[in-house]
Amino acid sequence: MTRVHFLGTSAAEGFPAPFCPCPPCSRARADGPRAARSRQSLLINDDLIVDFGPDSYGQQIWRGLNLLPVRYILQTHAHRDHYCPDEIRNILHPKAIMPSGRRLHLYGNAAVIEQAKAVDGIPASEAGPDDRLLLHLLAPGDRTDIGPYRVTALPARHTRSETALLHIIEDRGNAILVGYDSQLFDDAIWTGLEGWGGRLALVILDCTMVDGLDNWPEGLERVVFGGHMSIDDNEAIRDSLLARGLADAETRFVSTHFAHMFDPHPDRIGPLFAARGLEAAWDGLVIELPTED
Repeated sequence: MTRVHFLGTSAAEGFPAPFCPCPPCSRARADGPRAARSRQSLLINDDLIVDFGPDSYGQQIWRGLNLLPVRYILQTHAHRDHYCPDEIRNILHPKAIMPSGRRLHLYGNAAVIEQAKAVDGIPASEAGPDDRLLLHLLAPGDRTDIGPYRVTALPARHTRSETALLHIIEDRGNAILVGYDSQLFDDAIWTGLEGWGGRLALVILDCTMVDGLDNWPEGLERVVFGGHMSIDDNEAIRDSLLARGLADAETRFVSTHFAHMFDPHPDRIGPLFAARGLEAAWDGLVIELPTED
């Protein structure tokens, strides 16, 4: 089995947002952990984390996880709700007692690598023989083997400050598209997907704006978030992937990275997404995909 564990499913502020009294946050605060969402992160099998963010330590505790088997961290981009290099440095002496020869590999774009190198104690080289943390630069179009995984990097439509990445992660016959953070796919993304040319078993999409501005809380300024998507965009991508033969009836489409002001309470959005043929992720969701062993 390929196991995909959603450790966190919120946008940058979390849900409920710590200092927000809006109706969605107030309801989630009253409902407690079953409604709460921490910042976006995925654990694939037991050895690959996609986005090691500011909630990673807490997610380990809340989910009862053992992160000792993790060998690879794959970053989509360097925004602080997805990436916390100060926490990654805790693998280094004297923060952790590491068996000889054990290493952690960090893969990311230029901003990810530069921010890692700027942290006191993280080695600036990428190939020191005694380094516990090795840094690997990824760019759009790269295809690389990360341990047992084949990863294809695609250019996200997210921010002008860096080249954020989407990833196709292949594991023993399964292909997973990690499609956050990004707005609606453009020609560069579609060209990369068609150049890859396989069939996706699982598609994970950014849905920061959930079902749009119709549920915007009273008293908050209405804002459209650039670099992100809504349920309508997710549905359009799903339909296009099917039409292009990159997905089929067995492919699962899961939306995540929800912002608090669009009311992503699981009780509200679960049925909403199901009616569109999509799934709304929640913290702790586990998806298991059969593998070709």
